Amino acid sequence: MTIARSSFYSLGLMSLFAAAPVMGAGSEENSVSFSYKPVSKWEYIVPGESWVTVDGEISIPNADEGGFLARVYGPEGAEKLDIDTNGDGRCNLTCKGLKGSARLKGKDAEGNSFTYDIRLAHSGKKWMYSTAGVMKGKVDGNNITLIDANCNGRWNDYAVDCYIDGKGDAATPITEALSLGGKLYGLEVKEDGQAATWTAFEDETGTLDMTKEYEGKGKLISALVESTDGRFQFNLADCKKGLTVPSGSYILKSASVKKRSLSAKIAKGEMKPFEVPAAGAFALEWGGPVTAVYDWTEDNGKITVSPKALKFIGKAGEEYMGFAPSDVGPKILVTDLRSKKKLASGRFKLC
Repeated sequence: MTIARSSFYSLGLMSLFAAAPVMGAGSEENSVSFSYKPVSKWEYIVPGESWVTVDGEISIPNADEGGFLARVYGPEGAEKLDIDTNGDGRCNLTCKGLKGSARLKGKDAEGNSFTYDIRLAHSGKKWMYSTAGVMKGKVDGNNITLIDANCNGRWNDYAVDCYIDGKGDAATPITEALSLGGKLYGLEVKEDGQAATWTAFEDETGTLDMTKEYEGKGKLISALVESTDGRFQFNLADCKKGLTVPSGSYILKSASVKKRSLSAKIAKGEMKPFEVPAAGAFALEWGGPVTAVYDWTEDNGKITVSPKALKFIGKAGEEYMGFAPSDVGPKILVTDLRSKKKLASGRFKLC
């Protein structure tokens, strides 16, 4: 087995590259209320977004009765889904085809009425659901959107449920510090998502920039970083002038890039942690050129390249994967080094 590294510029890929809030001694605690809003066209980019398989119910807590009754039935590959949307124990909505939506109406443990919208998807023999509504409010004059990312009816799961600053699409998990309007806040959300308390964040900060030194022809649509101690997460894809964050050590958690119909996901890969200095600034140099790392073997003149071992590594060690469409992978060329003659070529899909 031989490990090979080579820089590549295939047509498809070339187009993509060229717990409790923290508060200071004098922090004042403020309250904020949120209102529920259904979303008819879901375009939010949510880290760790859950699609839950329907197994006898839609597991959004409804008073003392558990979730909302749901039943999957019908011939294999053409299953239908019946849902009790009002929690009275009788199914009153039937979904068929490949997708759908439903609005659930129930009561919480204290008897207060609530509405919860879901998206529905039929895949194989299963029906699955995910959230289709958000909570809207304002913190210190800044618009904020809350998302129940794991679709369990609770809005305050630490580092799982998410928020969006202003009118963007890229969500960030709720951790010890939230960035809203360029400032940092601590936010403690109630389980039902309808109220929260916030404080100004007063620890040392610095500026982090994930776009200035990114080399690529595609647009970053998500660039999520996490502090190495797990206390903070921030999404900097839309921060063209950097973002104020708590000073300390960070690492890339996930990212994605897109150009027209082409897209790719980005993972930490071999990237090392980077430091944001107190009262200072750091801009990560990452992106292209991208190097292809792959295994190949030779047996009686036959050369085999293993797609399972193929990796694409960026400048800072990040790994590019999840290419869509799946047939945008590089072309593998076999060349005689003495004559420079091309002996063979091949391409495989990056599923």
